[in-house]
Amino acid sequence: MSLIHKILNLIFPTQCLGCGRHGFDLCPNCALNLPPADTTDLAETYACFDYENQIVKKLIWRLKYRGHSALAKPLAPLLYELILPEIADGRLFDTRPWLIVPTPLRPKRLAERGFNQAALLAKFLAAKDPANLKYQGEILEKIRETSTQVSLKNRATRLKNLHQAFAVCRPELVTGQKIIVVDDVITTGATVGEARRALLKAGAKRVLALALAHG
Repeated sequence: MSLIHKILNLIFPTQCLGCGRHGFDLCPNCALNLPPADTTDLAETYACFDYENQIVKKLIWRLKYRGHSALAKPLAPLLYELILPEIADGRLFDTRPWLIVPTPLRPKRLAERGFNQAALLAKFLAAKDPANLKYQGEILEKIRETSTQVSLKNRATRLKNLHQAFAVCRPELVTGQKIIVVDDVITTGATVGEARRALLKAGAKRVLALALAHG
């Protein structure tokens, strides 16, 4: 967290986005009442919450833009609980761990933000179950600059914006592997879809997408 964000947090202590309780970005009670995501329109895709909910939007905004990077640690168990059935089923046919791969940022954007929120979520997710999950942050890279997806509302435009934007830089780590791509938000599925395409082309056996929110 940057110095300015630390100072702001001292002046304006963190409050739960749901009930206003001090000391939480989101208290456990309010977390239980958040609307679940509906990802039935996206194959092999999982998300915890509905991004149209204002509390969910503000929570992710804090993580992504207000420097609340510590939020990734308490949010990662929610991702783990959601994907746990797939982890258990996967072991029946392949006992190797799932590779946990974050959607990457270009170096310029990473330098501006100071961290990749998807990478933080992915690291804490992998740490929940080291026997079955293995973090691999060096597999996927973004090879060209794109417009921010937030600025593009049309699905076709988003898909075109990200076409061939990702590449697998360590294909020897991908061949035959089960992979979970982690992001903070999935909207049209363009980002995770392009990441999945690159990983499958490099030889991955199966690629799931996992995010905090969808909408």
